[in-house]
Amino acid sequence: MKIEKGLSRQGFILYFAGISLWLGVALLSACSVSSNSAKNKDRPNVVLILIDALRPDKLGCYGFQEGISPEIDEMARKGVQFKNVISQCSWTNPSVGSLLTSLFPRTLGLYRKTNEILNDRFTTLPEILKSQNYLTIGITANPNLNKVNNFHQGFDRYIESDIVWPWLNPKPGQEILTLSARLKSVPEVFATALDILNRDKQRPFFLFLHLMDVHTFMKTEIRPEFRSLFDHYSRERERTYYLKVRQTSSDVGVFVQTLLSKPGCENTLFIISADHGEGLFDHPDVPDSEGHAYLLYDSHIKVPLIFYHPNSGQEPRQIDQEVRLIDLLPTVLDYLKISGKPSKIVGKSLLPLIKGTKERISLPKYSVAETRTSNVYKVAVFGKNWIYIENRAYHPGLNLRELQSRYRKQDGKRTDFINKEPEIAEAMAKFLKTWERKFPDGKVTPWKQEPSPETIEQLKSLGYIK
Repeated sequence: MKIEKGLSRQGFILYFAGISLWLGVALLSACSVSSNSAKNKDRPNVVLILIDALRPDKLGCYGFQEGISPEIDEMARKGVQFKNVISQCSWTNPSVGSLLTSLFPRTLGLYRKTNEILNDRFTTLPEILKSQNYLTIGITANPNLNKVNNFHQGFDRYIESDIVWPWLNPKPGQEILTLSARLKSVPEVFATALDILNRDKQRPFFLFLHLMDVHTFMKTEIRPEFRSLFDHYSRERERTYYLKVRQTSSDVGVFVQTLLSKPGCENTLFIISADHGEGLFDHPDVPDSEGHAYLLYDSHIKVPLIFYHPNSGQEPRQIDQEVRLIDLLPTVLDYLKISGKPSKIVGKSLLPLIKGTKERISLPKYSVAETRTSNVYKVAVFGKNWIYIENRAYHPGLNLRELQSRYRKQDGKRTDFINKEPEIAEAMAKFLKTWERKFPDGKVTPWKQEPSPETIEQLKSLGYIK
């Protein structure tokens, strides 16, 4: 498979200063319709935007009151918004692997942050779309999704992060990940995508974009027009998170509206979501709770999900039924009227909810998520009112078994109902045992090169492993 090399960052600094003119010129050519088979001519382009670590409750359309995301809010208002969505893991690799395959992370053998890849034997969404004559393009600002972990399978063009782990022996133009390294920004990701579309006229296209600016750990430049916002938040990390959400929403809005305004690109479905959430300061009594990956509370697992296809005639609606990111693959295929789904997928198509032909669809009584990175091993069962969690590796501030209410912020032992509602906990534990028998652990596919002790130490210093 031919993989596009990463583009230089030179020239992107003034991206937004001239964005309307630049995008207008690029997209006039980029969105001209090429000749395709009759089978594909009416199928929409699909743009999947994953905003790393974006919590739904920090968007205006999900209830945040700070005017933080007017562009995304407008798309939710005019599109289809799923109000309750569960990711299958609280960090990137297992979550994205599950999303792209409609299989659970354990089935994929994705557990930890080192020495594991997405095996070729699993069929991904871009592979399916490529077989249907879609041009498939992937661009990630997150090095966890670089080619070394095999997340590029099925993409005609795949632009990986030019920030890499030290064991990769960086090539010219690449940097080693440090606390001060700047990953590819949202405007750079969008500009790279448009450059590829300008040069490759094949239509329809599937565009997968993984944006990292909201990720609180990563260095992000906040532009002057946003720097004075949210100054009433005293915690720097929290305020920075909100600034990044505000700026990213603005960037997404510019990209989406410019794309839609050009001839030949009117028939485009945009899907906006996230791979996982972020703890922030919601769990003060639990160590290692401010980021993600180490817990399975709502703040870490709930994600937004918005379908926006303004020229499709789709009636706007909000959907209350709780669904899962693992349901995305069959939903997209049904939306595109593509038959022949992989036989072993576990997700269910959400198209009846999107089209309004059903108010509810048949889903398992409970949703399941887990995380096993570093010294962490947790499995959680999500019900309408409760989260049952088994902490299978010791975590300070937590009981080995938890029962947390979903109507309040979960905060370890202080909010644990495990001893007050034993019957509820036991019923959910019984479901988990049955689920684990049905979905046993899969085999890990290792990297071709083992991480060095120095790499492990750096990953620890960056907070990626303990």
